[in-house]
Amino acid sequence: MNLNTLFVAAGVLFAAGCGVESKPAAEDTFIWQQRGSWTGRGSQQTESFIGETGSLRVRWETRNETARGRGRFQVTVHSAISGRPLALAGESRGVGHDISYINEDPRVFYLVVDSANLEWSVTVEEGLAVTESKGQNKPHQTGR
Repeated sequence: MNLNTLFVAAGVLFAAGCGVESKPAAEDTFIWQQRGSWTGRGSQQTESFIGETGSLRVRWETRNETARGRGRFQVTVHSAISGRPLALAGESRGVGHDISYINEDPRVFYLVVDSANLEWSVTVEEGLAVTESKGQNKPHQTGR
């Protein structure tokens, strides 16, 4: 082996071991971030909340019906800009619970609850796509 070949081989090995840092693997995932939660008895309009992606999950539950068979509940998602109803997120006669998924354009929303003879609770969460690096504690939101 000649001296030039030895120097080239040593240089390649040195370059391979220096200055090259491997990046941790990243994983795309989906999280739900709460936008609001309300409870009550009777009808109510909620305050507005911002939906940056328009991908909403609405969880609702009714309980403590005061007059058996007379409880009613309906929750509707509205545009806070125009006031128009966008989607029926839940409806029940009497005690019940469910989860609805709503896909709308990003905007400011509010809910209208029409209810009688029972207690209710509603939670709105927004779906966010995130990229999470392994070994990283906090996910980062991707594309809005």
